[in-house]
Amino acid sequence: MRDIGKNIRTVRETKNMTQEALAEALYVTRQTVSNYETGKTRPDIDMLVKISEVLETDVQVLLYGQPMPESRKKEIRRLIVCGSWVLVMGILFAVLMPVFKRLQYNHYIVGPVWLMADLKCLLLMIPLGWCAMQAISLLSGAKPCRQRWVPLIRRLLLGVLIAVEVLMLPLQIVYIISIIQRLTQDEVHLSFSMGRFLNTVLVELELFRFRYPYFYIAPGMALWLLGFPAERQKKKDRKQDRGQDCAHCHEHDHE
Repeated sequence: MRDIGKNIRTVRETKNMTQEALAEALYVTRQTVSNYETGKTRPDIDMLVKISEVLETDVQVLLYGQPMPESRKKEIRRLIVCGSWVLVMGILFAVLMPVFKRLQYNHYIVGPVWLMADLKCLLLMIPLGWCAMQAISLLSGAKPCRQRWVPLIRRLLLGVLIAVEVLMLPLQIVYIISIIQRLTQDEVHLSFSMGRFLNTVLVELELFRFRYPYFYIAPGMALWLLGFPAERQKKKDRKQDRGQDCAHCHEHDHE
């Protein structure tokens, strides 16, 4: 309620109305309206009702400001969920990575370090990129792309990310087995071969992930720009529209 004057000015400017026009409609002077808006004086409840009628708005809007749109609340909830995930993952990796590096240097156990490097790209960097774009959107009002080709590009990007993870899965399984064998004091005997060329590709990709994990922020940002995960909501809306269309068809049939 302390911002009544600011709320009056905001609604008036939204309606493209000058102080003079508002004052004339309220049968007061322009200086009176100016005093309301600057907070020098405060309108009583009867005057607030008149102002709301002239500005074609609700008294609650003048008292408390414009309510937050439901869509913005949804975006804030998404940012909170994603930000919480990034925070938890960041703490987890920050705590575990030094421990695993000591194992590597002191006992030559390399599996945990490389496995954590893989998981860091997938579980931390991609969500971090998405979360950063979501925060920028809330601050600047930017929106994801809405062109017709966007769903296709989004599916292609998701397909590439999933394919890379499936391709890396055998190597990650090797890491897990080596960790288990080390912990159980068994001698490590592992053979991993998917062909010379594919092995070379996997090793180079693994080295790239280990050296440049922050590169994976870019796919997270790209997913946001391509509207992920808004597509699921669109499908629900389409189903609802189809259900409403069917209901109208049934009504016409009964008539």
